[in-house]
Amino acid sequence: DVKVDPVTGDMTVADIEGDVVITTEDGVTASVEPGKDLGTAKEDDDEDDGDAKLHLLFIFDSSKSMNELIDGKETKLEAAKKALSDFVVILPADLSVGLEVYGHMETQECDDIEMIVPVGKLDVAEMRQKINSLQAFGQTPVAAALEKAAAAMRSLAGDKTIVLISDGVDTCNGDPVRAAERIR
Repeated sequence: DVKVDPVTGDMTVADIEGDVVITTEDGVTASVEPGKDLGTAKEDDDEDDGDAKLHLLFIFDSSKSMNELIDGKETKLEAAKKALSDFVVILPADLSVGLEVYGHMETQECDDIEMIVPVGKLDVAEMRQKINSLQAFGQTPVAAALEKAAAAMRSLAGDKTIVLISDGVDTCNGDPVRAAERIR
């Protein structure tokens, strides 16, 4: 039985009598004795991010409405930051991940959309730091953010997913439904 720790990516062979033979996708075979730590399942840093098979881009709403309280306890922004920060820790090591944000600048402009973590090899510490540093100020350009996210992922090969984390409607006269239909 090979167990993988979802946080660290460490693999351990357990509950098996005799040696275990493991063959990688590259055809490399290794014999491992039970109970032996196999190290980390994360990919090497020299891996080309453009070749990843799975790409995930989060669009995070950091507009002023995210400052509203939920049940009088915490803001929508704090709840969303905690949820996303906790979630990125359990993402698979081979996933290519990025973070686009809108409403996070004090400009109050509808073009306040920024790719603060380009889609690429997941650096959990960097992603969590970027998420936790967000403040809510501006508008909610959902449609424009979807289109910008799709454009950023267009050249990537493989499966692509965009996840929108938002509390409201587009305040910049965009049509998020039509934008989503166009980028499908």
